[in-house]
Amino acid sequence: MPNRFVHSRQSRPADAPYLTVTLGAKDKAPPAAPTELHGESGDQSAGTGWLSWVPPKDEGPAGTVGFFAHVGDKEVPRYLIPLAGKPDDRVRMRLRDLDLAPGATVPVAVRAVDGAGNVGPVAVTSMKVSPRLEWSLPGIPFAAPFTGAAPLPRLGAAEIAVVDELDKVQPVTGEMIPKQPNGYLAVNHLWSAKTKEIQLYAARNEFAGFQVLVHGTANGVRPSLIFDNDEGGRIKTTFGRYRNIPETDKGPLPDPVVPLGDGLDFPLVLRIGGGEGRVPRGAFVKA
Repeated sequence: MPNRFVHSRQSRPADAPYLTVTLGAKDKAPPAAPTELHGESGDQSAGTGWLSWVPPKDEGPAGTVGFFAHVGDKEVPRYLIPLAGKPDDRVRMRLRDLDLAPGATVPVAVRAVDGAGNVGPVAVTSMKVSPRLEWSLPGIPFAAPFTGAAPLPRLGAAEIAVVDELDKVQPVTGEMIPKQPNGYLAVNHLWSAKTKEIQLYAARNEFAGFQVLVHGTANGVRPSLIFDNDEGGRIKTTFGRYRNIPETDKGPLPDPVVPLGDGLDFPLVLRIGGGEGRVPRGAFVKA
């Protein structure tokens, strides 16, 4: 038996794999035009709608397999055009991604094509696409929880700021990654140097985190987290610190967060008030 699976240049020509193609009856008869073209906008977004039609039966043996469609002078992308099912089973196509004006009436044209590549006559109609504009989101415009800058609190010779847990600071130049606007260290979405207040939001049993940034030198201070109300005793807190990766294109950069053990000194003492909604269950602190 011939080897149809493995062949190399050292193999005998008689053992080369081969492909047998069997042709069916010749088909030069194109399918008829689609019928019962119907367009509707329904509750679709602006400039879109639905177009449906009944596929024709192919006059030749190849069978109707698909369609070509145009909307105005634009060819409808292939990914929007449905395949042909059984003859007389209505197909449906959503008109979208065509930049049609909301509420516009557009001409549409559809041709059927069979498995032999014969393209049938065109069926035309016109339809009105949806005029409905997108809904606007209700609600109150977002307001930042903190406003107004103030000098940063000091711890010895160092300044203290609170930033997002995903912020990174180049330890030599102090560059923020990603870059932040001026005054970000004194007031941001998590804290205010003016009120010395931190706000965290989380669902029950979710972890929320923040990062304490020390500008300057302060030694011999251990981190602790103190809650002003009884709920604080039910909240699990852990501390970690960024370790620097020494060799990068920007010099040393903080990347991994490692647990801060009992034997490590680090400059931080925090106090968090316990107003409703202020202290989430499961606060996670990065220092």
